[in-house]
Amino acid sequence: MGGIGANLGQSFKAILRHIQVKDDEVRRLGSDQLQSLIAVLGFGYLTSDPQQHGRDAVTDDSGVVDHQDPFRSARHRSLSGWESQLSRMYFSDEIGQRTGALFVRFQRDPHQSPWLRAVNRYRLSCSPMKYHFAEMIWHEIRDASRAGRVAVLPVATYEDHGPHLPVDTDVVLCTGICERAVARIPGEAVLVPSVSHGYSPHHMDFHGTLTITWDTFIRYVKDVCCSLAHHGFERILIVNGHGSNASPLDLAARLTVLEFEGRIHCASVSHWDLRRAKGEGARLRDSDYGGTSHGGEYETSLYLALKPELVEMEKAVDERSPMSPSFRTDLLAGTHPQGSGARLVPYWSSQTASGVMGDARSATKQKGDAWLEAAVGGLVELVRELREQPILPRRDQH
Repeated sequence: MGGIGANLGQSFKAILRHIQVKDDEVRRLGSDQLQSLIAVLGFGYLTSDPQQHGRDAVTDDSGVVDHQDPFRSARHRSLSGWESQLSRMYFSDEIGQRTGALFVRFQRDPHQSPWLRAVNRYRLSCSPMKYHFAEMIWHEIRDASRAGRVAVLPVATYEDHGPHLPVDTDVVLCTGICERAVARIPGEAVLVPSVSHGYSPHHMDFHGTLTITWDTFIRYVKDVCCSLAHHGFERILIVNGHGSNASPLDLAARLTVLEFEGRIHCASVSHWDLRRAKGEGARLRDSDYGGTSHGGEYETSLYLALKPELVEMEKAVDERSPMSPSFRTDLLAGTHPQGSGARLVPYWSSQTASGVMGDARSATKQKGDAWLEAAVGGLVELVRELREQPILPRRDQH
């Protein structure tokens, strides 16, 4: 039953509203039949013994499903009208896509209690729900937008990250987090192809940096977001993986909202600013302030979790910013506790000889695994928060 849980568990309430039986005709199951079907999902087949397969049945007088644990059975009810026939049931989430097929044979069993029918055989065949925008057919994208799924757009850049990390660090980390997060909630989000080039002119003294002019970059990302909005996506989340992208992406998101006169939400976030990432970062870090900045403990640990074979830890260094507190940064800690929240970004080569701004030597794969999980969980949390955020009407006072 692992496949059914992975594909259907995240949007179970919506699935229940859209279960259909495809036999000679398409019809909606009644509430009694739904309750019995829930028992199928919980047990594999209906049984008069609620302890079967080591799972407790959740029973009450109303037969209401415990949605906090949707794969536990609610009160078993009869499947009147379903006798000795084989039907194919398609489970669809709110976008109406087929996510799995369950074959069940219903028949009467006189040895069971009066309100119970037995499902004596089933076979489960699941097809994972599509969540990669680029792999969808156009009508699947239409259905995804109509279902209110959040469009998640990773944005990063290619630039130096010290003598130990590849120039694709920002891209690998950002897309890796987004991929894993959206894969966990395919019924709630769509992963848009990433924008891999960003704004890095201050890094051009280091070989490998590719940069886009600031206004071109803002317009490009805004055009992608406006295209998504044009196709019906009302909630768009830009996920940033490069520090100097943050301000341009904030503008791109705001301009998208303005372009559609407030009828959509378009937000941006840097993955290190996700709530869970910050919390787990503070708990596990070994370096002091500044140690988790560019190419330091945080990014190096994440890269070790994702592509350890490409990290040359023997070349890792600990190099810190020469700037005064108000102009120093730390990805996980933010503003220096003894400084103001000011911004000053000189050429990168004037601040670091290696390209690193942090303590790469403190990085470990174990920390990376934990921080990756925290970032993924934090992004799932934020997607759901954005999805539930109402789009309130404007109040033009003119």
